[in-house]
Amino acid sequence: MLAVIITIVFAIGVAYFATQNTAQVSIGMTGYNWSVPIYLVVLVSLLVGFVFAWLLHLMNASVAF
Repeated sequence: MLAVIITIVFAIGVAYFATQNTAQVSIGMTGYNWSVPIYLVVLVSLLVGFVFAWLLHLMNASVAF
């Protein structure tokens, strides 16, 4: 139950952050330019960080056995 409450609070925080940061930023990569909202840049960066941390955790857990 605590995990559900923490998830809901986190989701409300993300929703508030997204409504406050709707300015467009330009991302240029390999000749392509995208115009995306700044909250999307932040949230995707956060997600990539979580995935890398999870993969490192999995590698350390498999070495311990």
